[in-house]
Amino acid sequence: MAMRALVLMALVVLSGCATDGEEVLKPAQLEKFTPTVAVDVVWQAKYALKSPQQDLRLVPSLTADRLVVVEPAGRLVALDWRSGARVWATDLGMPLSAGVGSGGGLLVAGTLNGDVFAVNEDGQLRWHSVLSSSILSAPVVAQNSVVVRTADGGIHALDAVSGRQLWQEEGNEPALTLYSEGRPLVSGEQLLVGTSSGRMVALSLGDGRQQWETVVAAPQGRSELERVVDVDADPLLFDGMLYASAFQGRTVAISPVSGRLVWTSDVATHVGMAADDKTLYLGSNNDTLWALERSTGSVMWKQEDLLHRQLSPPLVAHDLLVVGDGEGYLHVLSAVDGHMVGRYRLGRRPITARPLLADDRIYVMDQAGHVAALRLTRH
Repeated sequence: MAMRALVLMALVVLSGCATDGEEVLKPAQLEKFTPTVAVDVVWQAKYALKSPQQDLRLVPSLTADRLVVVEPAGRLVALDWRSGARVWATDLGMPLSAGVGSGGGLLVAGTLNGDVFAVNEDGQLRWHSVLSSSILSAPVVAQNSVVVRTADGGIHALDAVSGRQLWQEEGNEPALTLYSEGRPLVSGEQLLVGTSSGRMVALSLGDGRQQWETVVAAPQGRSELERVVDVDADPLLFDGMLYASAFQGRTVAISPVSGRLVWTSDVATHVGMAADDKTLYLGSNNDTLWALERSTGSVMWKQEDLLHRQLSPPLVAHDLLVVGDGEGYLHVLSAVDGHMVGRYRLGRRPITARPLLADDRIYVMDQAGHVAALRLTRH
């Protein structure tokens, strides 16, 4: 099994720490501005008893009437998304490292030991399976399967009813990778997966057979550190086009049917992307926010006021762009030109999960277990 490592990448590049006299990359100071969008609190809650010891993608999930969040110590907590009231909490008995995947009345979360827990929407445990390695991204529930990525590069398809393994695709990981995984996507009968070797692959959801493979970015440089090109940001499928980005590489648009490259851009992200009808939005590795034309990849605007602030994946909310940061702030920007229009501070711990949008409310959570439902209102 390949060793997955947080390594110098997280210490030097991502967190901005210095070595041997290098300049410390401090988070940009927040500039004052005149807000034109008010961020109003609908409700707030505190759900976690213990915060994680390391940055993990503990993503929440919105179902028909619940916001389901992960408590790192081992609980799934369901909140009424209208009021924030706790509906149920299920203790799974061991620390959780990823979740929540949802679909078909099922909620799924994973652990660093490779455990996968599936519970019904009422919080009752349906099944528990054990896989080959740590689980660092939320499982995907698709049709009658639960698809799980493991940190050794494996892809596992489990039966949604019983948890038994349907098929497995073994990985071949580089010696040095980022300590996280992009979440697979399902498109019809295809499973679309980014790899730590800088590629996107399409697998048959039914049996795991490979349908195509496309290079997002090729490793370059002499050292293993320079050659890290993980497709670590969750790929994005929007309006029939697949978008993928490789750390220290580039962002590409791919036909999901054939794997053909449509365009490439030298702007890259390890965090995540969002899109609307005309634009693809992403935060680059130094936390510059970029807007690219979806059809060509050309730059429409960039925003550098949030450099090195450890941004979350962005959310598009109508004509606004919403993004969290490493100091607990939620920033609201114009999606048209990137200027700052609103701001709210949830707490003092990082907001690493993408904010969620439902019923004109923004749902945001931080790593201390604070969660809030917010409404954006123009002055």
